[in-house]
Amino acid sequence: MEEAVEDKINDLLARIEQIRSQPCDVSGFQDLEALEQEVSALTGQLGTSILAQKVQEIVTGESFRKQEDHLIQSLPGRYLSEGYRVVRVQACGGEIRIRRRYFRRKGQGVSYRKRKGVYPGLRLLGIGHGCTPYLGSQAGALVAAVGSREEAREALARWGGQTGY
Repeated sequence: MEEAVEDKINDLLARIEQIRSQPCDVSGFQDLEALEQEVSALTGQLGTSILAQKVQEIVTGESFRKQEDHLIQSLPGRYLSEGYRVVRVQACGGEIRIRRRYFRRKGQGVSYRKRKGVYPGLRLLGIGHGCTPYLGSQAGALVAAVGSREEAREALARWGGQTGY
């Protein structure tokens, strides 16, 4: 997964450098608008890819694992690790995927599949309801400003965020 993100970052950097180094052939406002949209989309994807890379780097560190273990031990009841799962998280620029440990309460076996477990690493990072803290704060502010969650979703999508929020 880490190699795929690194490859995507390198591809995006190459595409941005290609645009930057080529002569600009803009003859009107429509051409400029198209150029702006392309550059904005590429830099947004680049930012999201770098965020995904950095978050995965953070969560694979030994000190983070210790914090995660401490958090799971501080919860009421006993939890068992179910191993690693890839979790989809919405960021302002789009979706990122993070490989995290998943825990379930002891005694919740196959017959209790509908009960949800926890991802303590996501809690430590402030990731809740499937979105990053920044996206959550931006969406909340936008909902307050425009009046509805649907209008906020549309506004975020117009600004380049492909959110599932």
